[in-house]
Amino acid sequence: MRKSILVFMALGLAACGASLEDATPDTAAEASVPVSDLLDSAYVLTMSEAVLENASHPETLTVELDDRSVITIGGRPSQTASYGRTSGFGIQVPVEIESEASGQRVEVAVVLKSSRAVPVDVQAAYSTNEVGNSGWQALQAGSDWAIATFQYDVPELVNGLGDFVGLQSATGDSFEIAAIGFDIIPVEVAVSDVDTDTGDNVPGEPN
Repeated sequence: MRKSILVFMALGLAACGASLEDATPDTAAEASVPVSDLLDSAYVLTMSEAVLENASHPETLTVELDDRSVITIGGRPSQTASYGRTSGFGIQVPVEIESEASGQRVEVAVVLKSSRAVPVDVQAAYSTNEVGNSGWQALQAGSDWAIATFQYDVPELVNGLGDFVGLQSATGDSFEIAAIGFDIIPVEVAVSDVDTDTGDNVPGEPN
């Protein structure tokens, strides 16, 4: 049975008490990008002006939102940090997902495509901005809209500083994203002590 999809059309900062809201997908975006056909995730975050405003990215990246509700990411970051808000285009995860994912496994599904006729190698990371991150995971954006997924065993949150999904091109070539889906997979996650003095790009490291 197909899961019911909750579409986040607005995203506020966790510190401001962002909340989960039902909304109807933008019809123009649905007409050009088959998000609902591709994603069967329990939670779906569609790209919007609110998502863009609450995201972060370095000056070396170009990020543009068009009238299809699609964000195009180009350029290459000067760093390769998968911790904090990441060195890529860092999209804040809604607080409800951050809370539910704590101590569980999260599967992230990205609806993406290359901006050109050739595939683009994409790097993606899930960062808790506090107690660990997935490290960069290799995805590929092809010439047609498709989903690329990765999983991460999320450590239990401590202060809840806001989770982020970071996306960046491995080559500097542009790619497009239309939505990100989240599924929580309950598992027993062994969380070991972490060295809070390090910021290395290693899964399980802080930030």
